[in-house]
Amino acid sequence: MAHRGSPLRVKATVETVVQLGYEVDLLAYPLGEDIDMPEVTLFRAPALLPVRSVKIGASLTKVVLDLLLFLKAFALVVRRRYVAVHGIEEAAFIAAIVARVARVPYFVDMHSSMVEQLRAQPSTNRPWLLNAFGKLFARCVRGASGVLTVCDELTNEIRGSFKTPAFTAMDLPLDACRNVSDAQVQELRKELGLENRRVLLYAGNLASYQGVELLIRAFAHLIKGSAPAAASLSLLVLGGAIEEEKTRREYVALAEELGVTASVVFRRAVPSAETGNYLALADVLVSPRLTGSNTPLKIYSYLVARRPIVATRISSHTQVLTDDCAYLCEPEVAALAQALWRPFENSPEAMQEREAKVSRASRIIDLRQWHLAFHKAIASLYTPVGASVELVEERFSLNASVNS
Repeated sequence: MAHRGSPLRVKATVETVVQLGYEVDLLAYPLGEDIDMPEVTLFRAPALLPVRSVKIGASLTKVVLDLLLFLKAFALVVRRRYVAVHGIEEAAFIAAIVARVARVPYFVDMHSSMVEQLRAQPSTNRPWLLNAFGKLFARCVRGASGVLTVCDELTNEIRGSFKTPAFTAMDLPLDACRNVSDAQVQELRKELGLENRRVLLYAGNLASYQGVELLIRAFAHLIKGSAPAAASLSLLVLGGAIEEEKTRREYVALAEELGVTASVVFRRAVPSAETGNYLALADVLVSPRLTGSNTPLKIYSYLVARRPIVATRISSHTQVLTDDCAYLCEPEVAALAQALWRPFENSPEAMQEREAKVSRASRIIDLRQWHLAFHKAIASLYTPVGASVELVEERFSLNASVNS
């Protein structure tokens, strides 16, 4: 399992389905770490390609891997008995086919808008391809017994365009964000050369839509701007899996070109269990995303970390964040540079604003209610095969009584 948003969400979803009383056969690519969960049997597609990782977005490699995944899924439904098939992202197409073979319902699990992803990639932003894919996706969704999404915008789109039952299960904040070691945080600061520095942190993958290039340019604009105190700032870019090494080198070169190499630190992606310490060492957390409707997992983890949040004013963010709890700005260099500096200003008004935003942000997530909503959404999805939303509510109420 890779330590990033979608795989972590898949794990949380599978755990919830098990808690609803089902045994799960989990079919995955022949990549990543194995996981060991009760009532879950892990199957993998044949390892016929010499690849160790798959980059985010559409690619020929992913097409071949999905074909192998389909063959394995077909073999499974022929040999084993299922009550439903759950297809995540493009695997929803596989689910639609093999569910028909098995004569069982299937569910579509949308971590994002796939059409939007294709449109964002120059190599796949072709009218004929988008049109063909859109028609296939529509047929897939209309035949599904239900759709699970990560945000209300996608849920409303599915309900409005396809009339298919759809449910929102917002991502769960990483548990590690609440488990912070002050000693390890100080050790990290020393290791990264960030002692006596004020730190802006971006955590996530390095795909172009995440806006890391925009962030580096805005940071350089700020450092070279009119605020002398900005010279004490450092930018920590935490992310970049094996398949993103080329992109990481490009961002390193950009920082050098802009003359801010000494103030920008790059650290490759770390296991999710270590994320909390990195968020804790930051003074400000940043999400410079350029496009998208699905709210990234990092936003929920940022909220738990109780740090000022700077984010671009796009629907990915504004479904959760407002001007009351975050520093929102347009996805432009000058606007982002100004937003990055605002949390560091020392005027009484700026300090009061910062404290108010952090306080309001920390109240957005009631973790118990967040987990309950996640479980209820998946239970609602699974009602066609006997899941009970009422039972989920009873279990959470019982746990609350025991804990109190």
